[in-house]
Amino acid sequence: MSLPSSNDTAALENVEQSILETPQGKAQLCVYVLTFLLGSVGNVLVLLVVRGKKHRTVNDLFIVNLAFSDLLMICFLPVYFVKMFVKFHHSTAFCKTISPLATMTFFVSVFTLTSMAIHRCYVITNPFKPEMRKWKIVVWLIGLWIASFLAVVPLVIVAHGGFGTKCGENWPSDKGRKVYTACLFVLQYSLPLAIITAAYIRIAVDLLKSSTERFGPGKSFNNNSHRVRKEDIQVLKTVAVIVLVFAICLLPVQLAWMLTDFGGEREQRIAQEVFFKFDVLLSILHSCLNPLVYGTLTRRFR
Repeated sequence: MSLPSSNDTAALENVEQSILETPQGKAQLCVYVLTFLLGSVGNVLVLLVVRGKKHRTVNDLFIVNLAFSDLLMICFLPVYFVKMFVKFHHSTAFCKTISPLATMTFFVSVFTLTSMAIHRCYVITNPFKPEMRKWKIVVWLIGLWIASFLAVVPLVIVAHGGFGTKCGENWPSDKGRKVYTACLFVLQYSLPLAIITAAYIRIAVDLLKSSTERFGPGKSFNNNSHRVRKEDIQVLKTVAVIVLVFAICLLPVQLAWMLTDFGGEREQRIAQEVFFKFDVLLSILHSCLNPLVYGTLTRRFR
């Protein structure tokens, strides 16, 4: 339900039908292709880099899980390519697998990002405590996949085909559909964003506090101090980028579904004409940017 393949709107369908007939459609197709290539290459490189390391850290386990889930999510992008060119019948089997699987990988990615923020906050604010055992992180990550699967079980149950070029959802009641949409908004966006923001604010405060203690009045300042201070500033910049990328890229898809299920005719029209045009692309673009944010911006990983 996070990726709109189950309740595609008429406006989005019209765009797909004429995608190659307008300059805007051709530009959109180019963006989709570039996004697919960027995300695939970036996440594969991350996996290869971690595989080539002799000593893998706990953080590497999180990065591998994030890259793997993002790569799976990007693999669903060709489905949207095909829908631009070909109008094919959506069977019930298709609707009960493709959209739920895409949503599940989206959940795994978001849950992994949230877990990374919690883990980094714990490590940085407790520098003298022993690092968590790797087997505990593996169990943690397995739990994320199980939780993500359970979160999409309702979508698997209600999804069905028979609507031609789009899937349908057979909810027992309109209230149930709205409750599920609200739960997705909380679990996929608002709660993770709140946790990630709080964790990284805590990290920033801790770094600024320790920086003040190290480089305050009367403290010696040498080349090593310059290096440490520069690394602290880099961490703070990375933190800001992480929060902004998450908040901006994942907001449209959440607004689209909330407006569709809870808004009036005007809000639903806005969702169809504005947010549904960019929600899939921005969600997958976020998966493409993760290797850049968590890889190239981190000195040790780079």
